[in-house]
Amino acid sequence: RSLVECISRGTDTKRKIMAETGFSWGSVATLTTELLDSGVIVEYNVENDRRTTHYRLTNDEYYALGVEVASRKVSFSLAAADGTLLETLSFAVEPINNTNCCEIIKSAYEKYSADSRFDNDKILVTACALTGAVDGENLVWLFSPHHPEIKECELAVLKTVLPGKLKVEHDIFSKARSIYFHHHIEEKSSVFIHVGEGIGLAVLLILGVALAAYGLAG
Repeated sequence: RSLVECISRGTDTKRKIMAETGFSWGSVATLTTELLDSGVIVEYNVENDRRTTHYRLTNDEYYALGVEVASRKVSFSLAAADGTLLETLSFAVEPINNTNCCEIIKSAYEKYSADSRFDNDKILVTACALTGAVDGENLVWLFSPHHPEIKECELAVLKTVLPGKLKVEHDIFSKARSIYFHHHIEEKSSVFIHVGEGIGLAVLLILGVALAAYGLAG
């Protein structure tokens, strides 16, 4: 999503994207190739600089979907490519455990999809914001203080249910991004610190790109 946000704001070359996001040349090249192959962006050249490849979105209406799993509800927040919040819908659910977690999220998404005012086929990424600890690489919800029955719950099955690319992340990331865009501080770098018991987490947002630091909390 960060790359799409950059391009939607007019950051249209690999070097400009590197400067804004901090991504390496290789990462930007890989991501732009994926977006080109999927038809999300197109490349073009300008008259006075034929050697530099520029990028633009093929359609302004690409979305990112956020999923927040609370104690008794699942909430869905849809954002435009530039970070603008378009809608938020919530649905009451029964207590979540390892056995029913994926089915509850699937059922809630089906209700959201039916009620949404937007075309969910244009969702590029779905990010599940979860409390406790997560393994984002393997899509596993390790544990949660708000859901004591959750123990290493595997969420990979949701890749066939939820639209776009599935991400699993600690909910501090979604909270930080929400504050960042809501207060229109896109030109600043900000630090968000999560204060709790056990594990401490700080999120540094540099022009919308999240970097994280972990440590023991007192």
